[in-house]
Amino acid sequence: MYSLCRGKNILIELTIIVSILSLSYSILSSQVIDDRDKLNPRYGLFGNYGINMHNSKINSLPNIKNCCAGLENGQGYGYGAGLLFEIPLNKMLLLGIRANYYNVSGNFNLRFDTLVINGQSQFNAKIDRDFKAELSTFSFSPMLIIMPVSRLFIHVGANAGIYTSSDYNQYDKIVQPSNMVFVENNQKELKVKGKFYNLNSIDISAVAGLSYEFPLNKSGSLILAPEVFFNYGLTNVIGADNWSSNNKWKINSLYAGVSFKYSPQGSVEVKRKNYIIDTVTIESNKYSVKYLSPGEPVITQKEFEIKDTTVFLEEILRVDTLYIPQARTGNLIANIGLFETDSAGKRLSPVTSFNVQVQLRRDIYPVLPYVFFENNSSKIPERYDLLSKNNTFTETELEPNSVIYHRNVLNIIGTRMITHPASKIVLSGTIDPSTEKVNCTLANQRAKTVKDYLISTFNIEESRIQIKPPMNNCFPEFRTLSQSEFGYSENRRVEIESTSPEILAPVQGNYYLEPLKVEPSLVMYDPSGSSKEGVNRWMLISSIFDKVITNEGKKGKPQVVYYDVQPKDFRSMSATAPLSISYKVFDEKELAALSMRNVKINRDTVDTLIERLILPLFDVSQFILESLYRNQIKEFLKILDGNSVMAITGYCDFLGNDRTNEYLSEMRAREISNTVRSIMPFAKINRIEGMGATKYPLGIYSYSTPEERFLSRTVEIEIMKKR
Repeated sequence: MYSLCRGKNILIELTIIVSILSLSYSILSSQVIDDRDKLNPRYGLFGNYGINMHNSKINSLPNIKNCCAGLENGQGYGYGAGLLFEIPLNKMLLLGIRANYYNVSGNFNLRFDTLVINGQSQFNAKIDRDFKAELSTFSFSPMLIIMPVSRLFIHVGANAGIYTSSDYNQYDKIVQPSNMVFVENNQKELKVKGKFYNLNSIDISAVAGLSYEFPLNKSGSLILAPEVFFNYGLTNVIGADNWSSNNKWKINSLYAGVSFKYSPQGSVEVKRKNYIIDTVTIESNKYSVKYLSPGEPVITQKEFEIKDTTVFLEEILRVDTLYIPQARTGNLIANIGLFETDSAGKRLSPVTSFNVQVQLRRDIYPVLPYVFFENNSSKIPERYDLLSKNNTFTETELEPNSVIYHRNVLNIIGTRMITHPASKIVLSGTIDPSTEKVNCTLANQRAKTVKDYLISTFNIEESRIQIKPPMNNCFPEFRTLSQSEFGYSENRRVEIESTSPEILAPVQGNYYLEPLKVEPSLVMYDPSGSSKEGVNRWMLISSIFDKVITNEGKKGKPQVVYYDVQPKDFRSMSATAPLSISYKVFDEKELAALSMRNVKINRDTVDTLIERLILPLFDVSQFILESLYRNQIKEFLKILDGNSVMAITGYCDFLGNDRTNEYLSEMRAREISNTVRSIMPFAKINRIEGMGATKYPLGIYSYSTPEERFLSRTVEIEIMKKR
């Protein structure tokens, strides 16, 4: 009775576990997720087939006569099926539970001698016995599921259940003497069947297994997973209270099969904050120094959806007051007006606002796995952003710009290695053969400098960072041959490789509003009304949020300043920031007069969404695509739908002549077009173009550094879709 009650209690506990798992999923799914790589919950069913190994030493079985001494180590084939549920705990770990039906039958074969009484006679008989235990269980299996590498999973857990069938069939056959028959049926063969008594009220086993997932559709929501499991029996088939201590009967099973899973790609939720801080400046004789009085914040919540992403935008509006000491300006007067002009510069009507047509965009930037060094130096150049050991670093907080991402490439790789503790990298130091000769010591020291920085700053284990022995006289395998400092500087580097795709994966940028058209397009800052006499110099600054648009200043009397409006100047992280204008005039004693004004910016969002992949990075003078980038392009193309239209634009640096550069950039664009066609044969590509070196790629503003030139050897893939 105790064992039966204990078994029921365990089943109740397992049911509670299932409920807790379901509740946990509800709680977790309501949290804000900003990680597209995170595993999603899985629901599904499975089926498998395998071998049952009965580890037994049976001398007797309760309430079964003439049985079953000598039954040892039976074997049989069984099958299993059931339902599964798995919920992620982090990027590498899931908690799963399965409801199983298992057939754990087994056959025992035995030849034995026995004394048979037939009437008044006794005979020694040799008998073959075939004993089949027809057993099945219904059970629950809670498990921890670990993903050491992408799509490969290790399962560890337990299985606990009850027996749902407990039949046996015994078949005896007299081998010798040939004329002997069983008295029960007067035949040489005797068949007996029945049920086992006193089965253990709970069957418990340890479980270990492997599975590998194959996505069946583009989104990865349907999954096929071949799997293999081993169940190691921990409890006897017969309850201990009803069986002598010299008996044992435990069942181990090895199963192979497949599971079908549905993994819903739930909406990704992203939280963003937008600070809109306006400052009113007041001259006052109450203060001898500048004094800032913060205003009360006004907080508004906005929510909008972009495909499978829900963005929660919290805008924090605050108007601060800046008190400045009242200047002794004498008779100086400052005044600034903003006017639209025609193409000849003639002043037209005053500008009361700008109308900007904007488009919602998201850019995906490459990680350039090189660190460039100065001539004959192994010190990381100052233009790279290096952290102290106690600094924190978050990839998503960087300004979306390919050069800025590269200046933080070691910080990006270091934090990713922390996130992916099984990952490793290989460093290769190189030198320039024209200016540094064959100096492999310098090449190796450059690699060691990078390794030391990652170890000391991010506490990466030394064994995870390998320095490759110098090869090819320490020159890069694909080196720049241009005989100039531009070419030489590109060969002085450390190359970073990794077999873990997460380490060098592209940086997923945030969505932003990209200006397409601004009206008016030509304006003038007119200082009419400002003092002319006594003015020694003047200064004009205009800005949008934290971005300076105009910064002009000269000696002499106030002058008109013309501004050819550039849409890129109106790109702002703030959706409501105005154009702020500050104008000052100074006399010979540096006494000043100030004029300030804001011009409203009206932003109208078009209904087309742009997703842009700035990839791949080609080696100098090359247009052949590496397999790493093919996989990244394949991942990017998953966002395509039936209404999507693509544009592919190739770029290069300025080291070659114009004709070569135009040809090279077009070949790069066509290489990517062919790759896209091989992955998505029916993709709509409305433009394939090579820009040569006549236009910079996104985020590049010069060719002055080796990283800017490398980042210019690229192709932009744009996907345009209706929102």
